Parts: sequence; C-alpha cells; structure tokens
Amino acid sequence: MSKLIAISTILLLTACAIDTGIVPLTDHTFTLSKQAATGFSGIDGVRESVRQEAGQFCGNLKKTLKVISSHETQPPYILGNFPKADMTFTCIVNPAE
Repeated sequence: MSKLIAISTILLLTACAIDTGIVPLTDHTFTLSKQAATGFSGIDGVRESVRQEAGQFCGNLKKTLKVISSHETQPPYILGNFPKADMTFTCIVNPAE
C-alpha cells in the first residue's frame, strides 16, 4: 500500500510540471516557459533546460540564440511558487557566416 501511495504522489507531482514548448510571438520572436513540479529541484536545472531547448531550436534553423529577455521565480519555492523560467528570444544568422 505504501508503494502505491509513493507512486501516486510521484505521478501527481510530475503531472504538475509546466512546459509550454516554443511559442511564436512574431515571425522572428519566440517565447518558452518551464516550471518544475516541486520546489525541491531549484531554479538552476529549469533555467538550463530553457536555454538548451531555445538554443537547440535556433541551431535547427542554423542560427544562433539571442535572448531578448528572461525572468525567473524567486525563492522561497513553496505554496505553488515553484522554480519557473521564462525566456523571450530570437534566432539570428551566425556571425561567422
């Protein structure tokens, strides 16, 4: 019975994570938001995940990520204020080309 409760709790917590994916704002500007399912993970992993996904998106376009703005939630990470990172970005032509 305790295993069932533990598994249910883990599934419930992971179900609450937020990931908007890449959302176009204009033809050349995009936004991305990610939020952890709990406050235990900290902001570092969420921030890095947003940066990696945006960088990979631009890389797939053979362009370079240029961050326009970013925002992160501030601790304490309790009562629904879980680690969250938002980024608005554009993809620019690689300067080396």
